[in-house]
Amino acid sequence: MALNDGGKIIIPYSKLVGRYIYELENQTKIGSVADLIIEGSEPKIAAFVLESLLPLRSQLKVISSEDVVGLEDSLVYIKGEESIIKLSEVVKLADYFNDGLTGIGQEVVTRDGQKIGKVADYLVDSETLEIRKIYAKSLLNERVISSNEIYKIEKKKIIINDNLKTAKLKVLFQELPVVAD
Repeated sequence: MALNDGGKIIIPYSKLVGRYIYELENQTKIGSVADLIIEGSEPKIAAFVLESLLPLRSQLKVISSEDVVGLEDSLVYIKGEESIIKLSEVVKLADYFNDGLTGIGQEVVTRDGQKIGKVADYLVDSETLEIRKIYAKSLLNERVISSNEIYKIEKKKIIINDNLKTAKLKVLFQELPVVAD
């Protein structure tokens, strides 16, 4: 299921995983998406991890987001087979992957350290591959967080701006009765 947001197609991570990958050059299916890797500096997809029968990390193959031509229906289109590279050959991508920068399961905390929950899903813009929103869940709470609120992405952790206090204060002030002189 893809969402339409002002003309842009927004796709949940949970719907990207498992999508078939086709290369345009020979018009052939080359595999499916096993996972996504997030850039460490910004909320954007850096690479798609191909599903592999070999569980060895040294054998994992990826496709850089720069080689993705498009996302449609249930397909991911890439330029050609030369777009497929071993994860170990691109140090930056390997570092992101080893640091747990896949989004799902990453802890979400505020800048002052308040735990919000863990990432359960996130929405990806099909054109820019930017993360638009993340869904954080804890035992008692669920929260949708805009990518604008993301302060920093670290090893196994997403830090968001601390707007919880501000939002709670606004609600408190709205509930106060108005007293006339």
